[in-house]
Amino acid sequence: MIKIDIKVDTRKVQRAISTASNELKKLPTQAHRQFVSNTPKRSGNARNKTKLLGNNIKAGYQYATVLDKGYSKQAPRGMIQPTIDFIKRKIESIFRKF
Repeated sequence: MIKIDIKVDTRKVQRAISTASNELKKLPTQAHRQFVSNTPKRSGNARNKTKLLGNNIKAGYQYATVLDKGYSKQAPRGMIQPTIDFIKRKIESIFRKF
């Protein structure tokens, strides 16, 4: 007969979940900052009209799609893909701690 004794310190698990939750709550604001920093700047209009609405980043200007397609030398990869890459790295970093 094989017997396995499993003990889980639920306090540690709860702390880890709480920590991860707190870090994830910061992610929309951090992603917004990343998106804005990836946005090309000439007059500042595009950066100024990029807003965080709840958990959504809204680029409120007509030429956002053009900029995101890489038509600016300042952002050849656009803004969305670098922001997605940033989010993925952040999530991996948060959960790598556990």
